[in-house]
Amino acid sequence: MCKQQGCAAVALLLLILPTKAFAFVSTGASQVPTSADTACAGGLVQHQAIIFSCKGIQEPAVVRYLAPAGSTKTAFAIPAGTVDLEIWMSEDSGQEPVDVRVYDPVAHVYVVRPRAGKLNDAKHSDELDGMHVAYSGSKASPEHIEFKGMTPHLLLVEVVNHGVYPANVVFKYLFASVHNCHEPLVQGCKKFNPYLAQDTVLDWSLWAESKFTSSTVAWRELAGGMVEQVRQSGLKGAVAAVPFFKWGYVWDAWPHAERKGAAWQDAFHYIANGRPFIEEADFAQAFSLAEVARASKACMVEVKRDYGNNEAQAWSALNTRGTLFEHGLFENCSKATGVDSERLRSFMHNLDASKHLKEKEFEADWDQVNSCPVGYYRDDIITFHCHESFGNTRYYLKGRQTQEVTTIPEGVVNMRIGIKADQDVDLMLWDPTARTWVVKWEGGMINRSQLLGTYPAGPRGARIQFSGDETRSPVEEFVQIKGVLGAALTVQVNNFAISDQVAEVTYSWDKMQHCPGQVPKGCKVLDETAARASLSEFSQWMVQVHSSPKQAWEAMCSSLAKQEPSFNGPVDGVAYYKWKQVWGLWPFHKRSAASWQESFHLSDANADSIVDRREFTKVYRLHDMLGVVNTFFTRLHGNHPNYDRAWAVVSRDQRMAVHPVATTNSMIRR
Repeated sequence: MCKQQGCAAVALLLLILPTKAFAFVSTGASQVPTSADTACAGGLVQHQAIIFSCKGIQEPAVVRYLAPAGSTKTAFAIPAGTVDLEIWMSEDSGQEPVDVRVYDPVAHVYVVRPRAGKLNDAKHSDELDGMHVAYSGSKASPEHIEFKGMTPHLLLVEVVNHGVYPANVVFKYLFASVHNCHEPLVQGCKKFNPYLAQDTVLDWSLWAESKFTSSTVAWRELAGGMVEQVRQSGLKGAVAAVPFFKWGYVWDAWPHAERKGAAWQDAFHYIANGRPFIEEADFAQAFSLAEVARASKACMVEVKRDYGNNEAQAWSALNTRGTLFEHGLFENCSKATGVDSERLRSFMHNLDASKHLKEKEFEADWDQVNSCPVGYYRDDIITFHCHESFGNTRYYLKGRQTQEVTTIPEGVVNMRIGIKADQDVDLMLWDPTARTWVVKWEGGMINRSQLLGTYPAGPRGARIQFSGDETRSPVEEFVQIKGVLGAALTVQVNNFAISDQVAEVTYSWDKMQHCPGQVPKGCKVLDETAARASLSEFSQWMVQVHSSPKQAWEAMCSSLAKQEPSFNGPVDGVAYYKWKQVWGLWPFHKRSAASWQESFHLSDANADSIVDRREFTKVYRLHDMLGVVNTFFTRLHGNHPNYDRAWAVVSRDQRMAVHPVATTNSMIRR
């Protein structure tokens, strides 16, 4: 089986900088501006080179912008109502050929362009839309544009880099004011969603740890050429760091970075913790975020077990017992997982920069475990809660097979799902009702040639974006659904590799329009009687085939088991996403009354999403133990046919009351 395109290596233009490229890095320490006029208000993040505060900039301000090699990019947008704006643009090293342009997206024309604009190298001034506009021409250094009057609508300032290396551009600017401006949502600032930012950086961390052997190597390879000595007002000395304007270049080394959930500016704000630069220590923490997420999940498994999987009760306890109890929780979690308690605290409940755990933060942490209420079992790798949620999980892919990974329910809002694997895989969406491939690299309504589309067709359809067909290792593909999904879609993954592999699945959504209530989609009612009977039959088969629990483990689980994170430290066990392979070794599993998910639910006695050796041994011995229990009750019934009399006899003998029945219940949880 081979794709028509992609069996051979696919060429990819890599952003590799030869020695000359380092010429644009400043030799002296750059000053990071901290003026209130050039910074966004709290809860907002800078999203363009220049921030247009309502009251204007009376003295010229200076900002820097990195123009990617051989490209035309929008550096910033000028808002409607900007009064008396002046811009000067120059290239820092004087070696790279760059030009500035001004584009009018309403009229679809260039107001300023050296060769084909209304103002150009031959025509330097004119009256346009009630403004007097003057342009120095592209030969001037610096290039200068002046707008006398008020801009009638939004204008885009572009930088063209004609060179083969990134160019360090310097903008100097001033303006009188912005008419009809509303603080703090000014042009250049956007609301910051810390949950989306953390989710996106976690995605990046999963990619980075699979791509690079350490954070040190990643820092050198990704950020090395962008590092400079940065000085911040109020601090002595300078630090080696990547400033804000260069971070986009570092972030873009991640394939499909532009189409991820949060923009590079939001990722910068999250990693830099609100500072205007990222040091190597900040970068290292972001690199290891996947490790922190796994430890966080292990801690929440323990919290769920302590509170009987009752989210409301758990939140009430954490919310009412105070800071000391909360501190103890993180300290215990840190000791158990080996991850620093402050890092856990920052990941789990410091997203809004508060000092206390908020309910929304707890909700997000709780969702990471993907468990179900009492009386239900987890039937899917993702449990779809009503509220905003995000996370990551894993899935075991058989070689050369297409498998159904999950089902995205109808009514989900702004869903994003992605998959990452070491070898070639394809992410696909299938509508089982319409029998239509909505997303498929070849043959789908949305495919490698048509990356955008609407489904179902019509004004009420959701906008769907596909990352495209990726073949370079590590392979990463994702689908983003904007709007309300009007039909349930199954997510299928085709593993083109010959060998089996484990894929990382990431997901997020804003809410569910049609919410199922207390039981999230992905959970099903547990038929405990039927499931226990099937597990007993499985146990009986194992005893017949394998002479001991140890031999059964070695034959059935050793190749699948690995060190999985848990609250009590790494555990050698079979995770949820691999148990299907163990259950499938039983020749009669397809005729069983229980699914592999139900059998896992019963086998995972401590509900930590891992079946370890101890739990597996109990499953192995289950049939024999049930035989002992059946013999006991058969004899009891023979001697005491009356239930009340039999109970009276048993209840008088405490040893009998706890001996085989209690033992059985402790083996496989009720």
